[in-house]
Amino acid sequence: MSKCCLRFITAEISCPQSQTHNNSFRVVISKDSDRWKPLVLIVSRGSFNPLEYSQETLNSVNEFLNEFNLDMFKCDIYLDIMEYLGIHVPYLFRWNVKRKNNYIENNVEEIDINSLNPEEKNFLKSYYEDRWSIFTESMLTTDEKAQLIANALSSLILDDRSAENLQREIKMKLIEKLKSGISFQWSFYK
Repeated sequence: MSKCCLRFITAEISCPQSQTHNNSFRVVISKDSDRWKPLVLIVSRGSFNPLEYSQETLNSVNEFLNEFNLDMFKCDIYLDIMEYLGIHVPYLFRWNVKRKNNYIENNVEEIDINSLNPEEKNFLKSYYEDRWSIFTESMLTTDEKAQLIANALSSLILDDRSAENLQREIKMKLIEKLKSGISFQWSFYK
């Protein structure tokens, strides 16, 4: 009998202090065969930026990590704010944290992918491959993928005109990708 192993745990955490409609973010940790890795990815959700509530975010992350016997101050923490900033600007950062009295000092720096060690690269690469696999490695038909996209975007569509505008934008992006000769696949390595 084959063993099933857990690769990632993703938790959704709320930040009650936030005034945004969506006030949550995700925390992702990874496991190898027998231990939780000291690698953490914090992922923004919609209009919520974890940096705007850094102390509350980091306190929540610390509580979550304690459940897995991980010390936040000994972990490498990454921040993905693609949903907040968009895909056309740098959105992946290293979030440096250290304890100073009862306060958490923190700063972020843009990640140079080439400077990461192999374990860090594999952690992030695995996360993004899983995130985009529904489109890149899926056995779903094109029609089924389109249905998933339609379901996800349906809350943004107000009328026939906005549906047509969205359809036109998607069509233009597909044509742009085809003309550039680049297939639709997320590439971790720049």
